Amino acid sequence: MKDQFLEALKSLDRRDIVSGVPGDIRGCKMYEFLVEALEKYPLSENQIRNLLHVLYRLRAQGTETELLRIYLQYSQDERIRVRSVAITLAIAIVRMHKWLKRPGEILSLPDLAKLRAALERGVEKQAEDYQREFLGE
Repeated sequence: MKDQFLEALKSLDRRDIVSGVPGDIRGCKMYEFLVEALEKYPLSENQIRNLLHVLYRLRAQGTETELLRIYLQYSQDERIRVRSVAITLAIAIVRMHKWLKRPGEILSLPDLAKLRAALERGVEKQAEDYQREFLGE
């Protein structure tokens, strides 16, 4: 099973964003493996970007707060393309939380500061526009 997970991880090393979950493995074990892979394996920029997207697609296997924490962590990445994906997905999680009318605020003031810091460091134009609209700027 681990070999299948590693193959799925290798398939994420592509410039274009994957349209679905790689391989034949779905569900909780894949989600857990991918979260662990962010900390455990040396990943390329493309693998990280695609992995963040796959985690979003598998979000029902985790929690909003866990995903938001991961996205906020990567919003501080040195690579502009990683920051851009992370910011876009963090905002998507926050918006979904509000759209589903879930109780409580998911985004704290320090989290908001991280988003602003990432914007100041620079992100891709599409992510910048999305973030500025979200922040009301």
